[in-house]
Amino acid sequence: MTSFEAHLKSGEEYLKAARPDLALPELLQALEQSAPGERRMRISNTIARVQDLMGHRKEAIQSFESTLAEPETGERSVREQKAVALNNLAWIYFKTGDEQAEATAAKAYAAAPENGAIVDTYGWILLANGKTDEAVAVLREAVANSEEPGNAEIRFHLASALVESGEVVEAKGVLEELLDSDVDFESKQDAESMLKNL
Repeated sequence: MTSFEAHLKSGEEYLKAARPDLALPELLQALEQSAPGERRMRISNTIARVQDLMGHRKEAIQSFESTLAEPETGERSVREQKAVALNNLAWIYFKTGDEQAEATAAKAYAAAPENGAIVDTYGWILLANGKTDEAVAVLREAVANSEEPGNAEIRFHLASALVESGEVVEAKGVLEELLDSDVDFESKQDAESMLKNL
């Protein structure tokens, strides 16, 4: 096993053990030793997510930007990693109130319109920015491009946009179907509360 492989393996094992503090130095070592390309970009994106999880947003932004600075090879996997970096960068910008969030999410959406999670980020940011009609259309795409049951949060986002646009009957149907499925998701309590208030 090479030094690169050892660091990468250790970093992945620490992540599985919920020890991002120990994973990060291992992943950084692996990144230093990796060749340019999709694998390096994947490691850089993982590092950025770990940094964000640990509350190191400035470093996470730099890591996502590092992924975006990798040369374009025309390979699908490289494009996908760049879209992931743009999406996660947009989400950090959104969480911190940075006005670049929507434009960055739009770039991610343009790069990977078939990825439900990326489309969802863009739609949710549009909704937060008061662009309700556009958000409904984009979030419909996100639901269509994502698989159940993993799309529960996305369907909640669509229901939220439908409520904002005045399409209460459809929103109620989405929420009832979602909550009847017994799938657990981050905004489940918000969905239950929203349904009670419709």
